[in-house]
Amino acid sequence: MDGQEYILEDGVEIRLPEGWILSYKIVSDPENAYELASNNQNLFQAWLDADKLVQPVIVRGRRPGDRICPQGMNGHSMKVAELMINEKMPSRAREDWPLIISDGFVVWIPGYRLGHQVQLEMGVKNVAQLELRQSRLR
Repeated sequence: MDGQEYILEDGVEIRLPEGWILSYKIVSDPENAYELASNNQNLFQAWLDADKLVQPVIVRGRRPGDRICPQGMNGHSMKVAELMINEKMPSRAREDWPLIISDGFVVWIPGYRLGHQVQLEMGVKNVAQLELRQSRLR
């Protein structure tokens, strides 16, 4: 991502390098969003607890020392670089892979892992939906 940062705002789609588009919106029906998130099989879509996100939420490439607290690790963190290796992400993609950042922490690695601290729980009030997709026009 050539060191660029993009601020995510409600209802905005950001065109990223390599023909990717990242959309971000606050969902008006949190109960339905919770149900959709519970059944989601698309690793390039995520529903996050918007009240747990610290603004500004940004998208950028990986930096040395980046950490994530992945779901399923009881709040423990790990280096993003280690997670990328463990997930067998191609090395040529690692530096420029888009990361979603809130309060200095990685909260979502599209296609791979969602952060524990922003996962949805029953009774969630505000939900942010994110989707990373390939542009049809490259």
